[in-house]
Amino acid sequence: MAIGDEQWLVDYFDDALLRAATARPLPFRQVKFTDGTDPVRNKCHENVARWVDENPCHRSVRGWLISAGAGASLLLDAHSAVTDGISEFDITPLLQPCLFIRHAGSDQDFTIANAGRSQILWPPAMAEDLPPAPDFDDDDGVTDPHEHD
Repeated sequence: MAIGDEQWLVDYFDDALLRAATARPLPFRQVKFTDGTDPVRNKCHENVARWVDENPCHRSVRGWLISAGAGASLLLDAHSAVTDGISEFDITPLLQPCLFIRHAGSDQDFTIANAGRSQILWPPAMAEDLPPAPDFDDDDGVTDPHEHD
């Protein structure tokens, strides 16, 4: 598999969508780094990399947070968490709890799936799933942006 392999990405995210039915929230664990600072919001990958570097008995866990649903699609955010070998937990503060879909594959697969995107709507919204476009009516004085003189 290589970056740009579109079918691999489709299969990857289709599989993640199927596994969303078994997604679960990760418990949050308040931790401090060795210098006494806290993990930073919205910096999960950096927080986890630092944490496992400072705590060699812990490992990173990659996956996707389900941030929202839009019809049949899910808004997925790339996310890193921690395992101590017994349980998985989150060290990055979140605004709200989200369900977590664990990445199935290698770290390289996750890097490729996450390349150039930290968030993805899957499956991509189809035209019929989008809200209707505004109704531009010549009688209401609103100009249709696609109308030409």
